[in-house]
Amino acid sequence: MHGSHLIKSNAWLAGILFLVAGLISFSQVQAHPSAEPTVITENTEKLNLAMIAEYLEDTQGVLRVEELEKPEYSRQFKPVDLAALNSGISQAVIWLRFDLKYISYVGEESGEWLIEVAYPALDLVTLYLMDFDGVYHEYNSGDKYPFDIRAVAHPSFIFPIEMYNGDVTHFYLRVETTGSMQIPVKLWSPIAYLEQSNRADTLYGAIYGILLVMLFYNLMLFIRIREQSYFYYVLYIGGFLLYLLSINGTGLAHLWPDYPMINSGAPFFMSITGVSGVLFTQSFLKLAEKSAVINRFYTAMLMAGLLIVPFTLITHNGLASKLVMIQVLPTLPVMMLTGLYFWLAKGDRSARFFFLAFATFIASAGVYSLMLMGFLPSNALTRNIIPIGLSFEVTLLSLALASRIRGVRENKVVVEQQAKQELEKSNQRLLEAGRLKDEFLSAASRELKKPMSELKNALELIDPNGQQDALLEARDSAHEMSEVISNLLSLSEIQSGSVTVKRSPFNVRRQLNILEDQFKPACEKKGLSIETSVHNMPETLYGDAQKLFKALSLVLENAVKFTEEGGVTVIATTRPHEQSGKIRLQVCIDDTGIGIEESAGRDVFQPFQKVNGSAKGHSGGQGLGLTICRQLMHIMGGTVSFNNRPDQGTRFELSVTCLVELH
Repeated sequence: MHGSHLIKSNAWLAGILFLVAGLISFSQVQAHPSAEPTVITENTEKLNLAMIAEYLEDTQGVLRVEELEKPEYSRQFKPVDLAALNSGISQAVIWLRFDLKYISYVGEESGEWLIEVAYPALDLVTLYLMDFDGVYHEYNSGDKYPFDIRAVAHPSFIFPIEMYNGDVTHFYLRVETTGSMQIPVKLWSPIAYLEQSNRADTLYGAIYGILLVMLFYNLMLFIRIREQSYFYYVLYIGGFLLYLLSINGTGLAHLWPDYPMINSGAPFFMSITGVSGVLFTQSFLKLAEKSAVINRFYTAMLMAGLLIVPFTLITHNGLASKLVMIQVLPTLPVMMLTGLYFWLAKGDRSARFFFLAFATFIASAGVYSLMLMGFLPSNALTRNIIPIGLSFEVTLLSLALASRIRGVRENKVVVEQQAKQELEKSNQRLLEAGRLKDEFLSAASRELKKPMSELKNALELIDPNGQQDALLEARDSAHEMSEVISNLLSLSEIQSGSVTVKRSPFNVRRQLNILEDQFKPACEKKGLSIETSVHNMPETLYGDAQKLFKALSLVLENAVKFTEEGGVTVIATTRPHEQSGKIRLQVCIDDTGIGIEESAGRDVFQPFQKVNGSAKGHSGGQGLGLTICRQLMHIMGGTVSFNNRPDQGTRFELSVTCLVELH
């Protein structure tokens, strides 16, 4: 069974309870031993023994049970008269005594009951029971002992007792602990205890289930999205869970039965919880970004907490509990008020869950304290209000995280939409600029083409006698300018998307002869040879011959321009195509020119790039020919590539699919 009295084990609230302790203990009038023992029968199911018990505070911790019968000690016992004895964090040993008389109305010889001390965080608990001969029998328990020494395997301290009909049984209960001294002691019939324990197990099973689900769920979220807030929240839940397991006895009963010293780590677990709570608040509310003053205050609390954490491991439990009390108690209302401030003043919607989480937990602690002081009745709700409040707290904090992530995603969507709108505007501006550029190039090319053509024709008609060199240079310049304008016009048409691919019949051999005649004068002028050849070629192919041989002429123009000796060779061949009725036309242009440097190879098809522009006195051209060539081949579904041979020439290869016959 799980610990059925978790609500009495929240020693981290010892600070609150310690303040209350002065009101609920040690303020009673001087008492004397009970004149009459309390009578129980076979119908007695439950009895709060604290209400009938008397207590003695042994500040030195040296008294033995036999000495308590002496008058000087017996008269020092005082009545408890409360639901549970609570003396805060005390180093003194507390003795409780009570007498019970069993009377059976049905004539049973004896009866069996269970005495429960329902605060599993007590170090040493010893029950003394006097027999007929006045000899006390001793039963030991406590969280300092291994779990297997207990008479009943239960997180709380359970002592089975047997009383005989008509006899009065004298009991002494000795309690010693270094932490919070709370002694809720009750008498149960076995059946009644089993019934209430089952109900409590269901409740605490749900509580532990909520904590574990929240822990693993948020751990998975942290692993997935790497958000620090989730990590600190997991630490917060983990510290709380380990604290409850140690303080409630469930850990000793089921997880570490042979290592009772782990239970002494309860202050350490709670100190870690306090530190992680501060870190979680800083990260979740983004204090460093939104409020430097509040963030500095939290940093101070964090530093104080980090100083206390190691002391909880090296000091005794009592001092460690007091240090943790100093650390944790102020942080709860501070975090609650911080959440309220960010909710109302900063407009942070996720902070409302943060505020409600800590407000709920503080309210549950207040209700529990009022119940201990007797201002509220002790029932299932008030006894279990602390774990119920804890469950609500972790759930609300999880909702706060979900709300924060949802808000971040919504802001991200808004930012992305704004960025998308800005990108669309930029694209529109770029498209408009491109359109204006194309219109300018097209208009400029058209306007310049006519006068350049007239200038070229006029130069052809002039008699070269006497001014031959100047006229030839002017004629070449006019021709080159005419080519530049033609290329600009072609580039403008391509970029505007107005170029379409045609399918018309053409003869490769005839077209190459035309190209050879076109470039022969320029080659003869430079002393170069130009040869064209056709291998394994059908008589007629179908495709866009105008664009294909325009691209080929642009490559030839560069080859002639950058070749000083040797010549240029053009070879046209075909390769089979995977589809019937089609063939792959491949044209190779080899020159013996200066070649292309390897570092400039990737830029050769870029516009306005003058590859090898400084080599051997060449200007490098305007850098449009190969760009237009590649774009023309791309429009036709073809390719253009080159094989670089520095100082040995260059081979360009144009490849395109043509139809053998037009369907």
